[in-house]
Amino acid sequence: MDQTQADSHIDPSADIDPSAVVHPSAKIGPGTFIGAKAVIGANVQIGAGCKIQAGSIIGAAPFVTPPPETLFPVIIEDGAEIGSLCSVQFGAKGPTRIGAGSRINHHCAIGHDVDMGAGVQVGLMTTISGHSEIGERARIGPGCNLTNRSVIGHDAIVGIGSLVLHPVDGGTTVMGRPAELRDRQVAASRRLRELLDMERPSRRVTGHGNRLAQRLPPSVKLFLKRLLGKV
Repeated sequence: MDQTQADSHIDPSADIDPSAVVHPSAKIGPGTFIGAKAVIGANVQIGAGCKIQAGSIIGAAPFVTPPPETLFPVIIEDGAEIGSLCSVQFGAKGPTRIGAGSRINHHCAIGHDVDMGAGVQVGLMTTISGHSEIGERARIGPGCNLTNRSVIGHDAIVGIGSLVLHPVDGGTTVMGRPAELRDRQVAASRRLRELLDMERPSRRVTGHGNRLAQRLPPSVKLFLKRLLGKV
């Protein structure tokens, strides 16, 4: 990748794998690592000390592609890390931003116009849809799905496998599909244990599951108790 290293937009101290594809207009800061077969698109701006692991695409076109000249860049701030086989889409109405020191685990998809604050942690195989706003230091667990225009407040926690349909206030913890406040999930789990005379559930249940359980006829409840060895 000699011709890329010589480009004035790339700091000489950047470590770029020879198999990576870097657009001539991309800007890469000092000490940044770009892994094997990663693709860095046009006008992407990557700060200092970042890590882009193998096979990730930084600057993927949105699914409904606007004219290329109208796309906004991806901005990855200093110290951010992106795992392998991730995709980060260009912006359609403004830049897509990954905040300083944020860490995105492997196999994640970040949609267009996402604005992610500093120090965010995103777990394995999570999808964050377009126009979402992620507050500073938020933690999003593995396998989560954030729908379009999701808003996650500062220091919020989204539990593993959650489906976010509504704004999440800063400093709160949500979980489930759909995601609800953790206290509601714990209460729902407790009510289901009482319903089935269970000492401990196999997992916390969602509010929807709890409401369904409350409507079960007595014969079905008896069947479930027998199935679980409680009768």
